[in-house]
Amino acid sequence: MRKHTRKELREELEIRGYSERTIETYTHHMIKLAEYFNRPPHTLKPEHIQQYQVYLVHEKQVSWTLFNQSVCAMRFFLSM
Repeated sequence: MRKHTRKELREELEIRGYSERTIETYTHHMIKLAEYFNRPPHTLKPEHIQQYQVYLVHEKQVSWTLFNQSVCAMRFFLSM
């Protein structure tokens, strides 16, 4: 998988017409994912993504909205 920077993530979201708030939200979620594993998101495997989702639900006990935003951000990033 190609390494993408935050700038590239922002540009791709802008090109596709996402709002500034969504861009900030998706970027935030990708930063949190990278911080959790202490490594860039592009180096993560599907099992890492699942582990992070379990962490969000069971340990952080985030709301459905926050969980969904995180999943959408990860899907977008991985589709780039």
